[in-house]
Amino acid sequence: MGLSASHLLREDQTLFFCVGAQKSGTTWLYDYLLGHPEVALTHLKELTYFTELYAPRGSGWSPLVAAIPMRLKRAQARYQLEKRMRGVGRRNRWASLAEAMTSPQGYPEVMCQEVTAETRATGDITPLYATLGSDAFSEMAGMHFRTSVLFLMRDPVAWMWSQVRMDAGRRARRKQQDFAEAVAEIAEASFTDPRYQRRADYRGTIEALDRAFPDSDQHFFFYEALFEPGTIAAVCAALNISYVPAEAQKRVHGSRKASMPGDWATRMREALEPQYRFIEQRFGDRVPANWDLAPATATQERAADA
Repeated sequence: MGLSASHLLREDQTLFFCVGAQKSGTTWLYDYLLGHPEVALTHLKELTYFTELYAPRGSGWSPLVAAIPMRLKRAQARYQLEKRMRGVGRRNRWASLAEAMTSPQGYPEVMCQEVTAETRATGDITPLYATLGSDAFSEMAGMHFRTSVLFLMRDPVAWMWSQVRMDAGRRARRKQQDFAEAVAEIAEASFTDPRYQRRADYRGTIEALDRAFPDSDQHFFFYEALFEPGTIAAVCAALNISYVPAEAQKRVHGSRKASMPGDWATRMREALEPQYRFIEQRFGDRVPANWDLAPATATQERAADA
């Protein structure tokens, strides 16, 4: 018997997965949905269940379970869980999160632990799921009668530059390295590092989703338009929840500013040309106007503004 959440949800309640992409508004979307009265989410944004099972480096339950306490502590600090939890005894349920995740059926139980009679949608927002492939997506799709998948995309060069700066900041803090030096090293490595190439492979993610989910259950959005009321309304419709206005000006996890190395943007735009062509052919006029669809328009300044 496959993994299932149907015994925890009614048929009219939506189970959803947001599978990426990183640095494309997933944390902002999580914060919005966390505050939505018809959505039930855990206070740990990324449960990473499928990452541990399907990622090439995955080795079963141990890495996931070992990481849960540290990640839960960070989530508690960030969201001030003591103040935001509703109901008596909720903290005791969080204390047992790591234990619950040690069995496959514990995953849907954790994911659905906040669900009430008023809930219309619950899910898991883990950007790294974008790299996993159709086997993982098929298991997600089969978990409930009503299952939807969301995929957020950002101009690939702008996404890559934002990711480079975020990773450089982490390295600079961890290794006490000069930030500009870390940026230069990671920016150059991003052309060949498989971790960057997999996460920038929008085509691979979308084609894998096509093999796992029917068209009606796939919902694609663009970071550049994510904060517009029309996009938020479309997200709500995809999840079968009522429209609630969002704090469009709120931004989270912004990357530290940095000077872009040499002709990096032009070179990266050339390297990612197949991704731009695929997205343009797939989505046509839906692609935001500020995407660098024409190689000649790729400039250092446009990417640096991301």
